[in-house]
Amino acid sequence: MGLSPEWEKLFEASPRMSLASANAPAGGGGAGGDSKDLDVSQGPWTRASGVSAELTVTANTALTRLDSAHEGVVPTLEGFMLPAVLGEVRTSWKGRIEDVRAECTRLEGALKTAGKDFGEVDQRVKDGFGTLHPGGADAEHRAVKGR
Repeated sequence: MGLSPEWEKLFEASPRMSLASANAPAGGGGAGGDSKDLDVSQGPWTRASGVSAELTVTANTALTRLDSAHEGVVPTLEGFMLPAVLGEVRTSWKGRIEDVRAECTRLEGALKTAGKDFGEVDQRVKDGFGTLHPGGADAEHRAVKGR
């Protein structure tokens, strides 16, 4: 028993879920153009890891510059309250920059791992579709539609 014409129209009009990268060409991107439901690839994670590494270097530079900017300041201001306040500010900023550096270092490794994992999962999913349906999901879809 087939579906009524109303149900047929409803099923034809409803969007279909697809894995954006299941039949993607090398380098990422889905076969569905701009209508991707899900697109996960290794590239963005790897790039983010690189940015995190750059931020770690920048934080190191900032710490060095902070230390060199404070050299010789305290002895020349003996007798004033300013050296104590300046020391507190320096300590506060140094701690913040060290926290940023530590977080960037942690994120670099985590982002690299995420990119590697997504790349491996993406390949396993793609390989799995190939073994289930030789010719890929598009071939199965054409066969079902009678094309």
